[in-house]
Amino acid sequence: MNYDIKDICNLVIKSGHKYILISGNGASGKSTLAHNMQDMLQKTNKTVSIFHTDDFMLDKEYRKKTLKTYVGKDGTTRTQYMASTFPDAYDFSPLLSAIKTDTSNIVII
Repeated sequence: MNYDIKDICNLVIKSGHKYILISGNGASGKSTLAHNMQDMLQKTNKTVSIFHTDDFMLDKEYRKKTLKTYVGKDGTTRTQYMASTFPDAYDFSPLLSAIKTDTSNIVII
C-alpha cells in the first residue's frame, strides 16, 4: 500500500493513538517524516512532540571500549565494540521518563 503523509496523519487522528514509532536505516528519512507529520498534525490543532532515540545513545568513547559478543546470522560467535545497532548502546530510562511526562496529544519516537 502506498500512503502519503496526509493519509498517515488521518489514520493517526482516526485511531486515537498517542504514540507513533518510526524506525529505519540511517539517512532513510525518519526525521524528515517525523517533522512533516508534526507540521501536518499541528494544523489539526494537535500538540505533537518528537523524541529522537539518538539523543539517548551512550557516549561514543564508552561504546568503543565496550565489547559485545553475539551470534551472527551464520551461527558463529562474534565480538565487536558496542555499535549503535546494539540496544545496550542506549540509556532509555530518561527517554521513558520524558515520554511518561509529555502532555502532547501525539508523541513521535
